[in-house]
Amino acid sequence: MALKLRALLIAPVRGYGRGLMSVTGHLFGAEKFDELEKMFKYVMKISIFTTLVVMIAFIFLREYAFSIFSITGMENEIFWIAIGGTVLMVLTPVSMISAKMLDGFGKSMYSLMFTIIRIIFEVALIVLLVNTISNGACVLIGICCGQLLSSIITIYS
Repeated sequence: MALKLRALLIAPVRGYGRGLMSVTGHLFGAEKFDELEKMFKYVMKISIFTTLVVMIAFIFLREYAFSIFSITGMENEIFWIAIGGTVLMVLTPVSMISAKMLDGFGKSMYSLMFTIIRIIFEVALIVLLVNTISNGACVLIGICCGQLLSSIITIYS
């Protein structure tokens, strides 16, 4: 359920990233680096804005969103974990758009390396937290912290 909901919430950002990847290759090949920088900043801004709008809409329409996936009577603790995960999704555009930019440059290996680092970090954190946190919250915390780490690494590399 969490993966379906996450996929639904980040679908617009994924589309922006695919579009940016094509434009990046064109601008990089034409050596239009100023336009490339402007395009990256523009796509980053619109991605973060869209994610914020989707996040706010999800918080207000949460009962409907959960009913799409046939979830009724959600426990209060799990509900707040889901809301927390949704709020932390604002970090998604930073790593996703940066990764697509690397793909557009033809540096997919770096993008893959960042993804592998993020997954290893997420799994390690989940394993460490599984005995101390119940109700699957360790999975959400691991994924959110992994996304944060991935965003920091990609933005500073």
